[in-house]
Amino acid sequence: MESRENTYSYSLVLAIFTAIPGEISSMGTSTKRPSSRALHLLLCTALIFGFSSTLLAAKRPSVFDIDRAKWDSRKDRLEVKGGGATNQDVTILNAATGEVLGTVASGRDWRFKLTITDDAQVPCRVSAVRTSDGTTVEKDVSRAPSNCDDGSGDTPNEPPTAQANGPYSAITGSATDFSSAGSSDTDGTIDSYAWNFGDGNESSDTNPSHTYADPGTYTVTLTVTDNDGDSDSDSTTASVEDDQQPGNEPPTANANGPYDGMAGEAVSFTSAGSNDP
Repeated sequence: MESRENTYSYSLVLAIFTAIPGEISSMGTSTKRPSSRALHLLLCTALIFGFSSTLLAAKRPSVFDIDRAKWDSRKDRLEVKGGGATNQDVTILNAATGEVLGTVASGRDWRFKLTITDDAQVPCRVSAVRTSDGTTVEKDVSRAPSNCDDGSGDTPNEPPTAQANGPYSAITGSATDFSSAGSSDTDGTIDSYAWNFGDGNESSDTNPSHTYADPGTYTVTLTVTDNDGDSDSDSTTASVEDDQQPGNEPPTANANGPYDGMAGEAVSFTSAGSNDP
């Protein structure tokens, strides 16, 4: 700003003195000298014009811009400096992704600093937005790491969701069906299923069947893995009962009696009360 103001003043003075009648030789010898009054008047005029030009230049608003964007790897720090946003907020973003890095309140000049510990998250280029009117400027980050964020990275994978369903009821010696219905992967596919039945047996089937040998309550776990290698697990229970029938109970005989009779006459007998529970 100072050099521009001086240029205005020097140019005006030079122009006015050039217009003074007379000629000054290169050796400093004047062939025709103007009056001292004329020189005084012209000098005052030059000073007034020079001072006015200085005031106009000082009042001229600075251009909103980023002066410097630099990455300091020793301090893990991003520094962005600029001007042209007097008493206004400036929002700093990753120019490639639109991610807001922060906001700084400015005076005539502004400076933004941000600590970033992961080189892959350092922006390759930043933008500054003057919040009052949305004016946006951009600048490459000097000394940015080779793997800086240029917006070309893949979208982070969403892990799958496992659903083991249940709880399940089972009988020893009989196959029980298990279901993975409801398991999903919103941004890809499920590549594998891993069932653990809680009794030391496993299965990689999507919807397996399993037979328990002993009664009890078992924790059943399903783990699903998607096409990007992320996984999720869900657990439920299987209650297993013994399939053996109760032991046989012998029948009960009841001959009743004692009975009385006469020789030569028939006597009636009864088995009433005999049963088999």
